[in-house]
Amino acid sequence: MCLGNFFPLLISNAIRLEPDHVGLISVGATQAVGVSLLVVPIALGYIGQVAGLVNAIGMLVTLPLLMAAACLAAGYRHALPHKA
Repeated sequence: MCLGNFFPLLISNAIRLEPDHVGLISVGATQAVGVSLLVVPIALGYIGQVAGLVNAIGMLVTLPLLMAAACLAAGYRHALPHKA
């Protein structure tokens, strides 16, 4: 649900960090978005039944925050080349 909107960000950051593995990056990102489009609505419905709809939709705010943290962690983990 939310992950599909970040597909261009996923691809561009992953290719920037690992330009030698474009094929694997494309497959992994496409698979991640496809799986999230199947799993997130089911999980959201279940959480909505257990914790309430407002709380379930409020949890969607955490997905972009987690993705931002993952991007920052990946950026610090890989030494990015400096352009002259």
